[in-house]
Amino acid sequence: LYGATFLTCRTTATENQSGSGKLTGKPRSIPTRALSLCARAVPDISPVEVITVAMDTGYEAVGFAFDDMAELDRSLAHELRKRIDDSPLFALDIDVIRVRPGPLATADFHFLDCAAEIGVQHVLAVSQDPDFDQTTEKFSVLCDHVAGVGLGTVFEFLRITDYRTLDDA
Repeated sequence: LYGATFLTCRTTATENQSGSGKLTGKPRSIPTRALSLCARAVPDISPVEVITVAMDTGYEAVGFAFDDMAELDRSLAHELRKRIDDSPLFALDIDVIRVRPGPLATADFHFLDCAAEIGVQHVLAVSQDPDFDQTTEKFSVLCDHVAGVGLGTVFEFLRITDYRTLDDA
């Protein structure tokens, strides 16, 4: 098993909130099971193009991936939200918040707020901080923040991180 995810906190909201605290976008029914296109499966195209590919190939949902959180700003978030709202898709998740040694950065919270603007259901997080207690504390802060903007969060354990297995996590 290369990697897996587990859900650790989730709000009960059915529609995400923007950073303004107002509900945004059109209400939609989120299926219990849905096929989602992971942006990492098509790494050479833009996030906007991921939506087009997902629609054209019959997916029900789409995920977004940003290795550099600075690539996601309010303008792009708004554009992605509009494209999602004008499509039959829903935004499943966004990748990735990296918990690193040291304090959480303002950019981490900006990324989460942009994710809420897009309307994703979950934010994916990994830890590269070997200090389990610090990782737990920082992840708890992230969970509190995402709950406040109507998102869920998923902690991923992967062989390429300090938390490689469920037992590690």
